[in-house]
This record gives sequence, structure tokens and C-alpha cells, in this order.
Amino acid sequence: MKRFLTITLLLCALVISASADYSISGAISGCSEGGTVYVGLYNDAALDIPYKGLMLSDDEIKDGVVAFYFLNIPEGTYCIQVFQDWDGDGEMNVGASGAPTEAWGNYKNSRPWFSAPTFDDMAFDLTGDLEGIIIKIKR
Repeated sequence: MKRFLTITLLLCALVISASADYSISGAISGCSEGGTVYVGLYNDAALDIPYKGLMLSDDEIKDGVVAFYFLNIPEGTYCIQVFQDWDGDGEMNVGASGAPTEAWGNYKNSRPWFSAPTFDDMAFDLTGDLEGIIIKIKR
């Protein structure tokens, strides 16, 4: 019985360590006062619904910078997109040309001049904690 219990506990420990979750943390720079900062962590190329999302209020912004973190993120391929909602409608607005009219950015700083970046442009593999990243947003 003791041997069975030991083997069971070892198997449980292996399962727990095999499905380890990680954290992603950093800061967003280039923020201005007067708008919520939205941070989306995506794991799907459609980029329509974030796997996890954050809303950071403008009173959290200090000297143009706001900190963010995601916890309990499983290993996988992700991208992070950010925008500051200046008009308070909860959406990143675009003008007639399709260019954003609010400040935005993404991790890996993928900003092609001719179109919006795709998931593949921004994708990164999460295989451990990702700390201290800086995402610059600009208009």
C-alpha cells in the first residue's frame, strides 16, 4: 500500500509539473492621461477574442507608463496587443484609411507600415515566465 501511495504521489507531481503555468509581466510606455489601456493576450490567429485581457485605468498610469501582468498562462504560442481608449468606447477605432486613431502597440514591436500586423508577425512561444517586457504604444 505504501509503495502504491508513493507511486501515485510521484505521478501527480509529474502531471502538475508537466502542466506548469507561467506569468507574463512588463510595462506599457507612451501612455497619456485620459484613457483606459486595454491589453489583450491572444492565442488564436483570428485575433478576435483575447485568451486573457486587462483593462488598466488611466489613474494607474505614472509618467506615461503602466505596469501589467498575466498569471497562470499555459505553455503555448501567443501575441500581445495594446491600445489606449481615448474616447471611452472600449474599442480601438480606425479612420477612413483603416489606420488606428488611438495609440496602439504590440509585443515584438511589429508595426508594418502597409497593414495591421498579423498573429504570425507578433507571435512568441511561451515556455517559461516572461518578465520585464516593454511595449511602446504610439499613434
